Amino acid sequence: MAGESDLSGLDLLARVCQKTLRETPATRMGVADRTLCLQTIEFARRIERRSGEQQQDLGFMVKEELGGALANMLRGSRLSLQ
Repeated sequence: MAGESDLSGLDLLARVCQKTLRETPATRMGVADRTLCLQTIEFARRIERRSGEQQQDLGFMVKEELGGALANMLRGSRLSLQ
């Protein structure tokens, strides 16, 4: 009896191991898919953040250029009035 229960336990263990080995590739693919999704989301967030930063930088640059041009124009008009 003890030998029989050992064999049935080993058979059960072997079946569980075989099932695990069959499921492992699918699990790995699922993990890889989720990892790729997370990386894609993070990349998209970085692009959005950089785009916002570039937009702000561009706005500052335009304001500086317009402010400089306006200051030069005002200085020129003041000089011509004197």
